[in-house]
Amino acid sequence: MDTVAWMLVYVPMFFSAALFGYGFYMLRRETAEAPSRLKTSKDVPPALRVLAPMIQRLTLLNRKIENSRFKAHLESIGRKLEMAGRPFSLQPLEFVGLQQVSVILFVLLGGMAMATIGFLNAASVLVLLLMGAVLPRVWLSETINARHKSIARSLPYATDLLTLCVEAGLDFMGGVKTVVEKGRRGPLNEEFYQVLQEIKMGKTRREALEDMARRINLQGVSAFVSALVQADKLGTPLGEALRIQSEQRRTERFQRAEKLAQEAPVKMMFPLLAFIFPAVFIVLLGPIVLKWAFEGSM
Repeated sequence: MDTVAWMLVYVPMFFSAALFGYGFYMLRRETAEAPSRLKTSKDVPPALRVLAPMIQRLTLLNRKIENSRFKAHLESIGRKLEMAGRPFSLQPLEFVGLQQVSVILFVLLGGMAMATIGFLNAASVLVLLLMGAVLPRVWLSETINARHKSIARSLPYATDLLTLCVEAGLDFMGGVKTVVEKGRRGPLNEEFYQVLQEIKMGKTRREALEDMARRINLQGVSAFVSALVQADKLGTPLGEALRIQSEQRRTERFQRAEKLAQEAPVKMMFPLLAFIFPAVFIVLLGPIVLKWAFEGSM
């Protein structure tokens, strides 16, 4: 085993052991800073709650970095966290700390496993480093995609309900409140609730809706907000604008369903070729092959 591989494994092992010790020490001693929500919230997984002290300490260290590129990176992470709905109330610096802890754990545990089976080298350590850094980003991307799918499914129903409320005589605030109370629970419902709270705190309807579109960053929601803003600017009746948007959202829902139906045969091709066709051939041709085999041996 070369020296570089040993250094790449044991240096992170040393730092990870130090971080683990410091993390468990911080579990027993509160710092002067406010406690991290990762340690106190009930919706945080136990594994992440155990790693919270280390993430918090790395967050405090990362806060001291003064770099324009690092700040731009944090802004990009912040936008993605907003698109994901702020899972576990993570802040950009905390997410960077989570990535750093993930890298340390991958190198530590993966390096020990590879050293045990004799496959430890510089290339394997580099792969572990990349996996540890990429895994939190993959989780964040999957969270964003799942949230976008949920919002896209809920938007036509919410738009229809909001249209009915406005056309029945309610104002926009009343319609949104009805959508929040009677609508389907999910990310879109939470976003409408936040719009209500922002309007109550003094924001204009336009600002609150534009903030919602920026947070979600989904084409259907952006088109919906743009139509409402244009109707507000031009003085178009809000019910008419909502009716048009409701029809467009239903059309988009039907188009997505048709697209998924057309993609289904292509997606089923691999399972058919890999699992179903071999089983069918075994059932159909198995007796014939066995019969030829026994007749040839007699």
